[in-house]
Amino acid sequence: MLTTVSKMSLTGFVAAGLMLGATMSSHADVIVDYFDGTESLSPHDPVSFITAETATVNSFNWRTSFGAAGTTPAGPIAGAAAGSYWAGVRATEDALSTDDYVSFEITYTGSDTLSLDSLRFNWTAAADVSSGEVQMASGWALFVSVNSGAFTVVDSFNADTADMNIIYDAPGFSAGGGIVPGVATENVDLSGLAALSNGDTIELRLATADIGGNSVSTFLQGLELSGDEITTPIPEPASVLLFASGACLVAGGRRRNKTVGFTK
Repeated sequence: MLTTVSKMSLTGFVAAGLMLGATMSSHADVIVDYFDGTESLSPHDPVSFITAETATVNSFNWRTSFGAAGTTPAGPIAGAAAGSYWAGVRATEDALSTDDYVSFEITYTGSDTLSLDSLRFNWTAAADVSSGEVQMASGWALFVSVNSGAFTVVDSFNADTADMNIIYDAPGFSAGGGIVPGVATENVDLSGLAALSNGDTIELRLATADIGGNSVSTFLQGLELSGDEITTPIPEPASVLLFASGACLVAGGRRRNKTVGFTK
C-alpha cells in the first residue's frame, strides 16, 4: 500500500494553528468623554486601560444662557437638554495661536497598544451685538502633543459669512439684542496618529478664535474620544497543542515524500 499525506490538509491544519496567535483588534469605542452638560471638568466613563486627567482651560466660563439669545441649546452628542451647561472659551485671538483653549490628557496604561480613532464634539458661538454688527463668526483648531512634545495641528475650521448657517439657526439682530445660536457637530479623524504604547501620554488641546473681530465666545459640549486597543491574545494550552501537532504532521509528511514504500 502506498502511504501518502495530503499537503493541502496539512497546510490548512497548520494555518489554523498559526491564526490562533494572530493580532486582533476591538471595534473603535468611546474611551472617555468630557463636558456632558453638567458643570464639571472631570472625565466621564474612562475605559479601564487609560487614565484621564481633569480638563484644563484658559479664558473659560460656564454658561446656561446667552442673555438676549435665551438659554443654551440642547447638545446632541451629550444628549443634554436646552439650558444645560456649555463650556465657554473667550475667543479673542487666532485659533492657531492656542491663546484660548480647553485641553485634556490621557495616558495609555494597557499592555498592548492604543490606536486613537476620532474626536467628536459639539460647538456653538454667541455674543450680544448691535444692529450694525451682523458679520460674526468663530472657529477652532485641534492641537495634539505626545509625551510632552511640541503641539501639532490635526484639524481646524474657520467660519466666515458663507458658513454662518452652520453655526446659527436663525440669527435675529436688534440694537442691544442678541443672536439665536445653532449647534455644529464635528468629527475629527485621529487615525493618522501613531499608536500609543504603555505609559505614553497624549494631550488634546481644542483652541478657539473669533474670526469676525467681535469677541465672540465659543462654547463646547459633548467631547468624545474614541479608539481601539490592539491586543494579541495568548493561546490556550489546547491551541498550543493543536499547533504543535500540525507542525509534527508537516515534518512527517516531508520525510514520507522522500521515500515511497510498498507492502506485500
